[in-house]
Amino acid sequence: MSESPKPSPRLVQLDRILSLSSSTAAGRGAGDRNVLILSAVPLERIQALTLELQQRTAAAADDFDHLAMRVLLNEYRAAVASLRSVTTDVDARLHDAARRIATHQKALHRHEKNAIKTGDR
Repeated sequence: MSESPKPSPRLVQLDRILSLSSSTAAGRGAGDRNVLILSAVPLERIQALTLELQQRTAAAADDFDHLAMRVLLNEYRAAVASLRSVTTDVDARLHDAARRIATHQKALHRHEKNAIKTGDR
């Protein structure tokens, strides 16, 4: 039987990096949706891929570097999409909160005006 060739150390390292999973947050409910989205961003994988590419001393990038860069760009693309989703959700919540505050301020102002008119103050 022939022995299968050993993978290169760089390939083993890439495999290890790709097997890193993002941490998952415990919790349920609508309020935790953004926490779950953010916890799914693979920060460890992004950091490890970045470090792997920064440690290269070769002047010319090889196929491994191209593959690692492509994977890193895909990770960044996914992370940015997740962050945009959370940002959009938070923006909508803030606008809703501002609308509710304005509504209650108007009601309070009307109540105060009525109290002054009727002398109930």
